Amino acid sequence: MSEHQISDAELTGFLDGELSAADRERIAARLGSDPELARRLEALKIDKAAVANAFALLSVRDAPKPAPAPAPRRRSARMVAMAASLALAVLAGVLVGRTLRPGPEALDWRELAAAYHALYVTDTLARVRTDPEQVERALARAEAALGRPIPRRLTRLPGLDFKRVQLLGHDGAAVIQIAYLDAAGSPVALCLHAAEAAPGTDAQPRELRFAGVRGIAWHNDGVEYLLLGKGRADGLEALAAAAIELAQSDS
Repeated sequence: MSEHQISDAELTGFLDGELSAADRERIAARLGSDPELARRLEALKIDKAAVANAFALLSVRDAPKPAPAPAPRRRSARMVAMAASLALAVLAGVLVGRTLRPGPEALDWRELAAAYHALYVTDTLARVRTDPEQVERALARAEAALGRPIPRRLTRLPGLDFKRVQLLGHDGAAVIQIAYLDAAGSPVALCLHAAEAAPGTDAQPRELRFAGVRGIAWHNDGVEYLLLGKGRADGLEALAAAAIELAQSDS
């Protein structure tokens, strides 16, 4: 019998300490004898400190910035470059076609989500393997953080290949990202953020433009939605309409 194929979702759970003791022991044993599995685990690791430092640069506007401390010799240059690219993408997404408001409210969660999505390429998601049990656990964690149920049909948007659910955050609140690939291999993401609508907010879908990314945003039942993609706006509008219908019918 061939060995069980360990999915990227399981490796992510291994990194985050979210697996059972038995699953952790099973994966640890495989890592010692499977170089390809070890390479996949290494590729999934994220230098969280470097990314956090990149975002911190965006919140300091007037104070002079000290020279950064030298990176440890063993730190991956690819990760540092990724963090720097992320900071530049966020700045671009804020500045292109927008008026930058003063104060900490200037960086809206949608702008950060779009900047993160701008870094996605086909290979970011192409090798992600979906395991139903891992997906359900990820959705349960996401629901607990969001404080709202997440319709399972949102993982089955028409014409898209569902890949994973990620729990992100902004200003102390959860941001849930559901990631897909379209038929051409282009990444698409549906993001959810719990927030009550401000007075006068139009709940109908509206187009948002970011640097290199298009978005369709809407609000429903205490949740802000943002659909992100790099293709044509009319294609996103059709997907947004499908997501709204699926969410309403999944009860």
